[in-house]
Amino acid sequence: MEYEKIEDRSAWPSDSNLGNLIAEQLQANEQLEAVGAPPAGSVEIQKVRKFRLYNADGSFKPTLLDSGRDQELQTSTGPLPVRVFEIDDARGIYLHFHGGGWVMGSIYEQDHLLWTLAQETRLTVVSVDYPLAPETGLESIIQTVVASAEAAMDFYAEQPLYIGGESAGSHLALCATLGLASDSDRLARVKALNLSYGIYDLSMTPSQRLWGDRMMGLSTSYLEWFYEIALPGWSAEDRMNSSVSPLYRSNLRGLPPALFTIGEYDPLLDDSLFMAARWKQAGNHSHLAVYPCAPHGFNGLPTRMSHAANTRIAQFLNNAGEYAESSLSNG
Repeated sequence: MEYEKIEDRSAWPSDSNLGNLIAEQLQANEQLEAVGAPPAGSVEIQKVRKFRLYNADGSFKPTLLDSGRDQELQTSTGPLPVRVFEIDDARGIYLHFHGGGWVMGSIYEQDHLLWTLAQETRLTVVSVDYPLAPETGLESIIQTVVASAEAAMDFYAEQPLYIGGESAGSHLALCATLGLASDSDRLARVKALNLSYGIYDLSMTPSQRLWGDRMMGLSTSYLEWFYEIALPGWSAEDRMNSSVSPLYRSNLRGLPPALFTIGEYDPLLDDSLFMAARWKQAGNHSHLAVYPCAPHGFNGLPTRMSHAANTRIAQFLNNAGEYAESSLSNG
């Protein structure tokens, strides 16, 4: 496993040094914290979802690009809406799962980020609009995302598959991959995982428990709220079950190269630290990039730290074949 010394990486903007990027990030953190959020659970879920997508006048809030197309993916669990960013002469497919604590979020909130990734990696991006809790429980959501990965492989026959997401979407990306593990032919087509600030222990790692209510994209109370909604009636001990908490899966051998991206100021820091270590211990290629002073969801902010992280992600996806072929003992 490589613990990336990001100040030495080529992904940094050429006119920047680490001190400048940290100063800019700290300023962005202050602005993010000043915006704040209502107490977890104090606003109806439907209202939170509507707020993310619509302005007060009813107009659509996210900026949609003409490069994105709405389609349906026919899966074994039924049709799923997907948003596709197609690249001519694509070298593969990037299956994407959005964040939002399994409770909110949609395929319409990241057009610019996903289209840029498609262009920089020459991968056709397929972002999956999976069902949300509480309408659908987390175990069923996981079954759906596994089915979406199988359906994408069938639709894009023989194309290599790259899988990734952010936060809860990163959790689902990992669960989808683990769901393919029993089929060696399907698993062989998965070339890399891009896992950004994911949730891997739903019983709560120390960083989740100790973070508190300081709100910079996520807090302990919001995590507890998400768990209550997605897994009603489950205790913290119940949530250690490997069916929902991949950190506790006994066998992680033979899995694709993975990049774990995380900010230093993220309640989910330990999730990436621990999962990356387990990935390495299992003999897989594991790459860990920790960004100083960066909060949850930082790569969606208009900062040079964000640019560095997104550039690094594209580099990883472009070089994943080399990682897979390299000696695992070298990380």
